[in-house]
Amino acid sequence: MILNLIVIVFLIVMCVLWAQYGLFSALIHLIATIVAGTLAFALWEPITYGMLMGFTPKFAWGIGLLLPFVVLLVGIRTALDKLVKANMEFSNTVNMVGGGFFGLLTGILTSGFTIIGLGFLPLGTAIAGHQPYEVAGGAAQRSSLLIAVDRMASGFFSRLSSGSMSSDTKMADYLPDVAHQAELYRFHYDENATLSAVPSNVTLMEEEYFVASLPVDGLDSEVAEVLAVAVGRALGKIGDPDQLAKGPDGSPPDVDANLRRLVMINMRLAADGDTILPPYDGDQRLRVVASQARLLSTTTSRRRRQTKTHEHVPVGMVYKDERSGHRLFIPVDSFDALLESDRLEQRIAWVFVIGEEMTPRYLMFRRLRYKLPRADAASKDAVAVGRALGKIGDPDQLAKGPDGSPPNEQHGVDSGQESVEIAATAALPYTIYPEKAHETLEFTTGRLEWGEGKAWPLSGGGSRRENPVRVIGPPGGKGCVRIRLTREAVHKYLGRIKATARALRAAEVTDSLNAPYKPFGYVLQKASENELRIHILESGTFKEASDLPISQVKHKDVFYLYFAVPDNVSIVSYQVGRKIWEVDPPLEVKPLGEPE
Repeated sequence: MILNLIVIVFLIVMCVLWAQYGLFSALIHLIATIVAGTLAFALWEPITYGMLMGFTPKFAWGIGLLLPFVVLLVGIRTALDKLVKANMEFSNTVNMVGGGFFGLLTGILTSGFTIIGLGFLPLGTAIAGHQPYEVAGGAAQRSSLLIAVDRMASGFFSRLSSGSMSSDTKMADYLPDVAHQAELYRFHYDENATLSAVPSNVTLMEEEYFVASLPVDGLDSEVAEVLAVAVGRALGKIGDPDQLAKGPDGSPPDVDANLRRLVMINMRLAADGDTILPPYDGDQRLRVVASQARLLSTTTSRRRRQTKTHEHVPVGMVYKDERSGHRLFIPVDSFDALLESDRLEQRIAWVFVIGEEMTPRYLMFRRLRYKLPRADAASKDAVAVGRALGKIGDPDQLAKGPDGSPPNEQHGVDSGQESVEIAATAALPYTIYPEKAHETLEFTTGRLEWGEGKAWPLSGGGSRRENPVRVIGPPGGKGCVRIRLTREAVHKYLGRIKATARALRAAEVTDSLNAPYKPFGYVLQKASENELRIHILESGTFKEASDLPISQVKHKDVFYLYFAVPDNVSIVSYQVGRKIWEVDPPLEVKPLGEPE
């Protein structure tokens, strides 16, 4: 990527340049860089909050960090040149080796600081080809530069803030891993979405701040299951929902004692005043990605009396449904989970699971930091916590308008009813062409054989129409059965989230001899992107609902499951999740290629 090349070239230039200037000059410049960076971090929030946020909120955090650094570096270096008028003499070898070494250190800090600062500017998810996070199917893969100068600079200044002469407001405690914060800051759902938030438009509702010990009696069963899976994920194992819901004998959950506290933080997001300001976008809509919220907690070592800061991702969001008046718990089981609303005042509660010995300190939201009340003051009984968490809600519900309409539409067109259909066919939703599909999909003449990728319909009169593909080729040349599900059916029968899907079968069809068959592939027809997301296994089947892209099935999407069955058998029933349907009359499966 281009940014890697830029960093490497810059470090080489810094080594060569300061090797020429000599050891003493390189050391002086390194000291100036360290002092300038330290002061820039110290002045960052006062300058951003006090001067830039009211003037240019979109660019405030990036400019508030980079501009002081540049001004201070030039000023300090100029002052040192005036004050230190004589140079120290060393041999040529010492000057070249020492100067090059200090030049390299200066280059690492300078380039790292610059990349961190650029990360807080609205430059898109990638800078010069470097994209810290790539999301596929809701899971995020973090990548770093070949020479991770941003993480090196972040670690250096964080350690520097914890020295013997540090204050009580250490950068390491108040803003841990600032390089990571910069990466998260740039991640967003829509290229036109704002990344910042004006402090006056975001309010922490201290009276609705909850801290409770797990397990909690009286939780909605699906909410308890989500929390159990969140604990299990953090521990590297699957949690048992019964352990967190009530426990068979009232004993504590049979999981690591380090994860037994639930924290819920309620905030008010509003577009106050005549001018629409962040966190709202220019079209007066609110778009918030779950990764933009973080909880900071601390633990204190009794022996060394040292404080360590921990960062937590949300496991869920709670909001009040305007139509029913009920509080709904929306699980966050994907990195890019989105809250979208056109209400000019939206209240949302973030839910976290932390260790028993951890003390919640701050809520970070779009780089804003909110101090939390003392945990003991926020303790609530089980009934209050259960009422506050509410019931499991539809993950798509937050992306709807106050009247239930989908995003960017005044009224819903979809009936909202679930629909499940079975047919003896291997047909794709529409005809595709290899030239308009990912290379990871394998085709033969007229058939899609296997692979995972995307395909798009042809558009434009000049497109070549060679080798049209209308069907999927089942393994072994068998017959094929297809089940078609609407989004409502997917969420109803396969679970709305991975937490509930783990306990469910994906689907199966059963023939007259009581032989079951599981799906060997699926196709997700995306309405908004006008594309097919395809995954056809070369061998094997999908056994659990959690193997399927449930969280990707959105409004107006259609999901297809494909089953390979022997020719000339009769399908008498089929199952999706726990729901079973009888097929009357039985569905006759003909050899592939014959008329359906």
